[in-house]
Amino acid sequence: MRARTGAFARTAYLLTGDRRHAEELVQTALTAAAERWTRLDDPERYVRRVLYARAISRWRRLRRRAQSPVGPPAERGAALARALAGLRPRQRAALVLRFHEDCSESEAAEILGVGLAALRDLTGAAVRRLHEVAPDLTSDLTGETEEHEGVLS
Repeated sequence: MRARTGAFARTAYLLTGDRRHAEELVQTALTAAAERWTRLDDPERYVRRVLYARAISRWRRLRRRAQSPVGPPAERGAALARALAGLRPRQRAALVLRFHEDCSESEAAEILGVGLAALRDLTGAAVRRLHEVAPDLTSDLTGETEEHEGVLS
C-alpha cells in the first residue's frame, strides 16, 4: 500500500485541486483502510472508493458555500482544473476514474456505486460539458478534433 501512496496523492490532487486537501484526503482514506484492514478483500480499491466518496462530499460542501477548489499552477492544468470544477461532483469523479486512473467502466461504476449505464451517462455528460467550456481539452479525452465531437463509451 505504501508504494501506491504517490498514485493516491496524485488522484486526490486531481479530485481536490488543492495539495493540502489532497494530503488530508489520502490520510483519511488510508486511515479508514487501516481500521478495516483484516476485513478488506482489496484494500487498494477500498482506499480509492474512500477517496472518491470523501471528495464528492467536499465538493458538495464547497458548492453550498459557493466556493470552488483552486487548480494547479500550469496554464493547461489550470484550464483543466477550472473546467473540472464546473462539473457536477460525480461527473468529475467519473472522468478522473476513467481517464486519469484508467479504470475500466465496470471498475469505475463499482467505485462510484452506480451501474454501467449511469457511469456512461455521467461520463458522456461530463465530456459534453467540458467540450462546451474547453473544447481543446476534450480532444485529448475523445481523441477527436472539434469538428468530430464525440463521447467516449
